[in-house]
Amino acid sequence: MGRHDGLGSAMSHRLIRRLAMASMGTAAAFVLATPRLLRLGATTEEARRPLPGDDEVPDAHIQGTRATTIGAPPYKVWPWLAQIGYHGYGRAGWYALDRADNDGVESAWEVIPEFQHPQIGQVIGEEGFTIRAVEPTGCCCCPTTGPRPSGC
Repeated sequence: MGRHDGLGSAMSHRLIRRLAMASMGTAAAFVLATPRLLRLGATTEEARRPLPGDDEVPDAHIQGTRATTIGAPPYKVWPWLAQIGYHGYGRAGWYALDRADNDGVESAWEVIPEFQHPQIGQVIGEEGFTIRAVEPTGCCCCPTTGPRPSGC
């Protein structure tokens, strides 16, 4: 029959205690890391100020603002942002992992004049990226609020 010396019970209590401690540690790390991840690269002021597209989801439970500092003036960066998007939608690429993000098609290495006029409502990506706001040399807002494809 079974052993009744309490060893099995003590082992299961230790395991439960360890699992509980690991769970609490994971939860604490998540709580501490999430605010930083939601404003990755952005200053506190940038994360707090209203930005184009904030009204897309008026009662959002979570909001994130991410930023990248580029050592160039906006008028030099804008042409590259204006043409960004999936090649299948007639765009210049994502400038990321072309093999995965652009079906192996290399992103453009030059500014393409016909892609310099992004329009509100223009779809630029299979993931539902649709341009919702445009401010030349300032912003091209493409929120994703709809269903996401499987695997994302």
